Amino acid sequence: MSQIPTEGIAYRSLRVVDFRAETPPRPVERHRDHLGAYLCGSIAGATDLEVEITPDPVSGSYAITIPHPNYHARMNPSCSWLNPKLEQDARRYALVHEQIHFALLEIEARKVNRAIRSLRVRVAEPAQATVAARESVERLLDAAGQRYVEQSRRFDDEASGPSNRRAQKRWRDEVEARLHEVAADRADDPTDRW
Repeated sequence: MSQIPTEGIAYRSLRVVDFRAETPPRPVERHRDHLGAYLCGSIAGATDLEVEITPDPVSGSYAITIPHPNYHARMNPSCSWLNPKLEQDARRYALVHEQIHFALLEIEARKVNRAIRSLRVRVAEPAQATVAARESVERLLDAAGQRYVEQSRRFDDEASGPSNRRAQKRWRDEVEARLHEVAADRADDPTDRW
């Protein structure tokens, strides 16, 4: 999962009006009659990394740290779709379902921030700092993307469709608890309940 510009909706409670696509994205369009909604989301952050470089006089190398990462989940409204044929109760279920997907993505973004803050990279020359830092962050983002896809699949397998309300409630409770465990280090912590 690569760094992307910060357009879209940062993690928060979703609303029906956030889903602006008239059709689901092409990869899932053939399933539109069986889908309640589809959320397009990514982990986004600044494209310029602020790195600190500290010389190590003993080894002659340089230690790189990234002290202020700011990655978070972003929802792309123009790609995200809510089935207009849903009745009110099914629409509410679908909205909560997509909120859980969004929360799973935000959890991974927060884990990336935590991992970046504890990241220590060594390079031989200061000129290598930015490239080495970017490569390290890309690996963390890729791993987060893989974890998100795996969890989303598991969640969909267990809780897709209004007949799986109990499973969706269990996932919702678990995800809300995990959001608080990996709480953002920002004053505007978006862990509001939905």
